[in-house]
Amino acid sequence: AVGGPGRRRWFVVVALCSGAAASAGMAPMTPPSMADLRAQIRVPAFMNCAEESHGDWQRFRALWHAAPREASPGDVPGDPPFPAFEPSLAEEASRLYAKWRGKFAQWNEDYPGGSADFYHSCHFGESTDYCLYGHVAALAYLSRYIEPAQRYEVARSALRLLGWTQCLDYIESSSWGFSLLALWDEAGGFVYPQVTL
Repeated sequence: AVGGPGRRRWFVVVALCSGAAASAGMAPMTPPSMADLRAQIRVPAFMNCAEESHGDWQRFRALWHAAPREASPGDVPGDPPFPAFEPSLAEEASRLYAKWRGKFAQWNEDYPGGSADFYHSCHFGESTDYCLYGHVAALAYLSRYIEPAQRYEVARSALRLLGWTQCLDYIESSSWGFSLLALWDEAGGFVYPQVTL
């Protein structure tokens, strides 16, 4: 399979459709090349947060992408290696953690403040200086390198920003270069509220 999990599914669908077309006497479909797909896919600016309107995230973004990458034993094969520990990156991630803490889930709401900002940017075209994926990246970074006793809560906060069911997880489609699976390990797996009647 080529690419991340989403791309694998796409190629499986094309393969199934090609087989069905051939058995129906139709010419098989030819999937587009990866270069064709990249040329057609436009990632919204609020996902990458690389433009001027997301100025508060620029230093973190630059440090994130400049940090050397290191694979750790728990990484998922095929996922991009995670940024190594760098004091300046950890300091910037901590600054963003403290500044944007009000975007975390406060109770059991479906969409915490950070999720709502992302949703409104996506569906209503509202602009904001908040960067959901930058925030999740900062929390993922902190959860990997802080004291073990604090890792769960920080990783859980990041997962909650993506909604109860991680319905806002399109991180792999952005340019941040990491996968939600990096957080799952720190949080001990999928975090969902348990309801008893």
